[in-house]
Amino acid sequence: MENNLPENWKKYELGDLLTIQNGYAFPSTDYKKTGVPLIRQSNLAGNKVSLNKCVFLDKKYIIEKKDFIVTKGDMLIGMSGSIGKLCRYDLEEIGLQNQRTGKVVLNEKRSNRRFIWHYLNTIERKLQEKGKGLGVSNISAKDIESLEILLPPLDQQELIADELDSLLLKVSDCQTRLDKIPLILKRFRESILAAAFLGELTR
Repeated sequence: MENNLPENWKKYELGDLLTIQNGYAFPSTDYKKTGVPLIRQSNLAGNKVSLNKCVFLDKKYIIEKKDFIVTKGDMLIGMSGSIGKLCRYDLEEIGLQNQRTGKVVLNEKRSNRRFIWHYLNTIERKLQEKGKGLGVSNISAKDIESLEILLPPLDQQELIADELDSLLLKVSDCQTRLDKIPLILKRFRESILAAAFLGELTR
């Protein structure tokens, strides 16, 4: 496969392009109902972070644990249980990163953020195979960083990312339309039944 790659594509380990930053084990005794949202494994939902059932921390932690701040645009990846689950933090408010979530810190001189986002969406199964532990599987930052990636030059990364954005938008649109089908069928079924009991089917 590598022999058939276009010119200038090279093989790297992910660790050459990014770092996976581990979160911090904030004590559960400090959890609050308001304050700074704490992004835990359970908040990695869909492809965006969800604050549903979120816990919060005192704002003092923004200063005391500033290395674990999460801001809009950050990519987070699951490292325990839902291994390889990738989400983007798209909220305006600052969050804090809990343990067992990994924050993707990218070297943007070598790699395009959107290209890496799309690639990371393909590695969930590989990471699950690396999972360790009884009951709940876990992976380390090194497990993620050791994965190999075939990387084109930056300008080609951007073109590929543009094309993927466009194609996946069409896929999402198709999914939205398909999701409406059960409701359409339900209403059609109801109309048939209603017609039958009004004698209209045999009229």
